[in-house]
Amino acid sequence: MMDYTLKRDKDFKKIFETIPANAKYTSNHIQNEIIELMSKIITEEILHLVVVNAMSSDNKLENLFGVCNSLYKFFRKPTVAAVYTGEKLKRLLEQWWTGHLATVKVIMNSCDDIVHLLQEIEGIPTIGADVRIEATRLLKAITEPSFPFIACMTHQKLGLLDPPNTALQAKSTDLYTGVRLVQSALECVEELRK
Repeated sequence: MMDYTLKRDKDFKKIFETIPANAKYTSNHIQNEIIELMSKIITEEILHLVVVNAMSSDNKLENLFGVCNSLYKFFRKPTVAAVYTGEKLKRLLEQWWTGHLATVKVIMNSCDDIVHLLQEIEGIPTIGADVRIEATRLLKAITEPSFPFIACMTHQKLGLLDPPNTALQAKSTDLYTGVRLVQSALECVEELRK
């Protein structure tokens, strides 16, 4: 486990190389601290890899998150932000997959408001043509019959992964518990596929 950590964290590797040999493993306190740090790193990495792999293996999910990201950028435009009164859309960050759950949740909850505003923007001639064209494109994307279904399934799957994520971030969660939580979440996701 130590080799894994040293390969991943170059700063830690430099520090580790300068530690006197008698201080590396002789102290129980140091050993326990290293084990605790490695446990945290590994459990976070496991869950992150599981989600990233699952999300990137499906083009429909990539398309869903692409639309979500486009909606976020579109609703941040001053002309659009001035007329939108619905729930604020969340920014989608690839490295923070937990934000994907919040993004999908807001879009599902505000779908009617979003559709209504996009339709409204299409018909306002005083708004720039580029904004109206983008509104038309986004409206077409979110009114596709598959969009609400994929959004709902994604929300459900990410909702299953949210409790393990919260638990894995707690200092009291050990490596064994973390692995069991991830396995349990995977089993729940597999059940949805049946």
